[in-house]
Amino acid sequence: AVALTSVSSYAENVVSTASVTVQNALTLAEVSGLDLGTIRASADPAGTLLADITINSDGVTPPATSTTGAAAVIQSLVDGAPAAYTVSGAANFASLTVTLPPAGGIAVTNGAPAGAQFTIDDFEGTLTTANDTTVALTNAGGGVVVTADATGNLAFNVGAVLTTDATVTTGAYADSGYSGSYTVDV
Repeated sequence: AVALTSVSSYAENVVSTASVTVQNALTLAEVSGLDLGTIRASADPAGTLLADITINSDGVTPPATSTTGAAAVIQSLVDGAPAAYTVSGAANFASLTVTLPPAGGIAVTNGAPAGAQFTIDDFEGTLTTANDTTVALTNAGGGVVVTADATGNLAFNVGAVLTTDATVTTGAYADSGYSGSYTVDV
């Protein structure tokens, strides 16, 4: 004899939710600005001879001065220091592009309508914490790609060269503060 039994099979289902949070933003902070120090300076009235001082980004190498002739002078009285920046909130080991100001010189003035001014140029940087501490930051077009650390952080310093006025100058440098603005992008 054949016995037939009925087996019922029930299926259950559940609707689930998938989610993702996008965080493309990161935080770039200037810890300290580029300090070009306290200097004695004179510009060549003809604008043909230049003097400069280099503030190195490594924070160790002392400022270096150079001149193309006696008519232009920069002499360090109090050493300057590189600018310091931090990046936080990036993804772990994120590839980040650090872009320093391009070549071309940025005016550094005291706000007076006449008189000598300076330029800052040749920006360069040193990574102080990151995954790629041996990568040099330069003002090469397009920036330099670096890798954040395991917590998504990055720190670096920026140095530059301050140069005397390269134009015909009728006024001397005044005893006052001089400043100029530049942009660093990450």
